Amino acid sequence: MQQGPDRGHEEHAEAPALLQAAHDASQAPCTPGNGTTASDDVLKPVADRRSYRFMRVGGPNGSRFLLVSDPDAVFAAVCTNMQAGYFDDPPDVPGFAHWLEHAVHLGSGRYPDDKDYKYFLAQHGGTSNASTGMVHTSYHCTVAAEALPGALDRLGRFFVDPLLGREAILREAENVHAEFSRNCNSDARKLLQLRRSAAGGLLGKFSTGNIATLRDRPAAAGADVPAALAAFWRRRYLAGALAGAVVAPQPLEQLAEWVAAAFGEVRLRPGDGGGGAGGGAQEAAPATAARRAAPPRRR
Repeated sequence: MQQGPDRGHEEHAEAPALLQAAHDASQAPCTPGNGTTASDDVLKPVADRRSYRFMRVGGPNGSRFLLVSDPDAVFAAVCTNMQAGYFDDPPDVPGFAHWLEHAVHLGSGRYPDDKDYKYFLAQHGGTSNASTGMVHTSYHCTVAAEALPGALDRLGRFFVDPLLGREAILREAENVHAEFSRNCNSDARKLLQLRRSAAGGLLGKFSTGNIATLRDRPAAAGADVPAALAAFWRRRYLAGALAGAVVAPQPLEQLAEWVAAAFGEVRLRPGDGGGGAGGGAQEAAPATAARRAAPPRRR
């Protein structure tokens, strides 16, 4: 479920339905143009008055987005889905991908304030949440329609230049632990973990993580987990693994322009190429992208 911007993240097993539509639409025919490809040939019910467009950002191997123009919408909604989940956790660090879900919120090269994303949404009537599933991690938000460009730009930095600072990451382990503690009081969560454990294999992994699995045990073993987390981000948070959906009252052309601007710098896999803005800086570390004028840190 969605939460207000002042509350923590929770895990969910499924991504929002629009993401499936974005994946399905990826088979639609496309026409090249300026580093993006796009098609308005998206199947929809006859009675549906909304307009749809599928687009790739960064060339034929770039990020996939389904845009939905709904003139009756009051708020805008965005969901992004990255193909990396708790099945990818190292066996000795349960909760690794979930920890990264939290960590990318903690400031970026463009917006270094670790509260900027949630503060911006709160100032514009928005909410946000995120979830780590088996093979995907989703980030989604709602916001007043006129504030959509700012929300997209801030969300896009999760995949472009998150700071991933060591001290901030280690502090965030405490928030993950707080989420774990809340789950311990839920019978539904206990039954879910029991079913997973009984199944064994990848499904039986402990997906949430806590202080012991994320910080204390790795530190005792001499592991540099924050550095490993940043390396995991570089390896897995790539344009070809990113899909998303945007619903808003603005015209499709305007939505396409905003999405291309917000996600055009997401790095491509080595060798993917395609002429998009994300084709460069394949080995760029978090927050090494060119910094623009950033707002002062909020206290």
